[in-house]
Amino acid sequence: MRSLRLLPDGVSIYLKDRFVDEKTLKFNRVFHPTDGQDTVFEEVGKPACQAALEGKYGTVITYGQTGTGKTYTSFNINKGQEGLLPRCVMSLFDTISADTESKWEISVQFLQLYKEQLSDLLCDQPTQLTIREDNDRSTIFVEGATHVKVTTSQEVMTQFQKGSKSRVVRLTSMNANSSRSHAIFMVFLKRVSLTGKHPTTHGRLTLVDLAGSERMKRTKVGSDVTRRVEAQSINMSLSCLGTVIHSLTDPKPNQHIPYRSCKLTRLLRDSLGEFGTASIIITISPAITDIAETLGSLQFGSRALCVKQTSKVYTTTDHTALNNELQDRLDQLTNGNSVLETKLASISADNTLLREAAIADETLIEELECHIKKAFKSKQSIKKLTAEHEQKMQRMKEAYEEKLQIVSEERDVARAEVERLTRLSTERDIASSSPVTEADEVAELRLTLEQHRKKLEEAQLMLRQCRTMQLDQLDLNNNIQRESASPPHRNQPIFRSASKEPSRSVSCTSMSSCNHVEVALQSMQDQLDEERSSLARVREEYQ
Repeated sequence: MRSLRLLPDGVSIYLKDRFVDEKTLKFNRVFHPTDGQDTVFEEVGKPACQAALEGKYGTVITYGQTGTGKTYTSFNINKGQEGLLPRCVMSLFDTISADTESKWEISVQFLQLYKEQLSDLLCDQPTQLTIREDNDRSTIFVEGATHVKVTTSQEVMTQFQKGSKSRVVRLTSMNANSSRSHAIFMVFLKRVSLTGKHPTTHGRLTLVDLAGSERMKRTKVGSDVTRRVEAQSINMSLSCLGTVIHSLTDPKPNQHIPYRSCKLTRLLRDSLGEFGTASIIITISPAITDIAETLGSLQFGSRALCVKQTSKVYTTTDHTALNNELQDRLDQLTNGNSVLETKLASISADNTLLREAAIADETLIEELECHIKKAFKSKQSIKKLTAEHEQKMQRMKEAYEEKLQIVSEERDVARAEVERLTRLSTERDIASSSPVTEADEVAELRLTLEQHRKKLEEAQLMLRQCRTMQLDQLDLNNNIQRESASPPHRNQPIFRSASKEPSRSVSCTSMSSCNHVEVALQSMQDQLDEERSSLARVREEYQ
């Protein structure tokens, strides 16, 4: 019993025939007959476009039996049912128009391989085309093929429609418009970075519509030699493609890949090689009568699924642009160097000024340290002199107190003597005769007066000593002021005020002490004058 059905997992196909054992083949994705063209584009076309934009060779190959929808999937341009080519072109230009950092150069090429003869579908005149290999780039190119530069998606589709008119199609028993040639439509993308952040890349989008594999007895070729040669050429190139796929899946190291076995495989070398990112769409017929061809197509796709590709970005170096870019960078660096030299000169001048200021500050610091040391020594000297002066003042105070005590005692004695003399005068008036003679009394009064005179001289001597000490203290203060005055620095007021305060305190203390002694001596002088007057009155009375 024959059976062909899609499994629910979306990646497997179940196949069974009376001549074929039961098989389940797995793929990356199995499209249901109800899936639209947009679904195929999202799964297959979009990754190929992205690879081309990145500088790789994005390739989509449609393979299958005649009449299964290869051309419809790849090149259909009917509105609402657009195939991969219109959708990929729109996607490419949408992405390129949004890129403001790069300059894009886009060109197209449309080739046909018919009976192992390569022709250019975009050239009105037949030209001889030769497949060449660029030794520098190690890539395949077609010598003599037309490259048409385009700027919009409409221009691309115009060139495609122009080339499609020259493609060989023929009526067969299996398809009214059967493609009798392999069609290869290529979009070349060159991206030049305007900012210099990215290298120049060369991407390529290749859509390959292979002619359908067929059995000549089913297509009823008969005695038509042209159709027989067409079928033989188609089957031979597809067989060579299968051999290349098989070699690519061989695990043996350094396995030879027969790309030169036919022109189709040689044209697809870059797409299947290191720069390529290839996808193969297998189209099959749901008819049970075509199960043998369906099985062959599925086995081809299953084998191709084992090919491991490590795609690389194809980049080139534009030496003229690189030279201009390097020259611009050199000019920028030269200008920047000039600016830096100007800044360096300015910084050097500032550095010189800073060094001079630093030297001046060091000199000033040394002067300050010297003045600080002198001020410290002056402070120590002031402390020492102040201590000595305090000791002298203490001794003077003690001597003054002793003298004051003596003067006070003598004053009491003088007062007592005056009272005694007054009393004697009173008694003299009362008594007519006195046991003491007048001469003795006068002598005694003179002795008392002489004692008071000596005490007065001692007090005057003490007053002169106090005044002398006061003058010495004033000289000391002046010397201290001269030592601490006028340092050659802006912080002079700090040291002057620090050296003045102790001398002012000492001066005030010494002056107040001397004034006190002077007042006391003046009081004693007044008392002695009073006693002298009293003695004079007594003398007058006795006389």
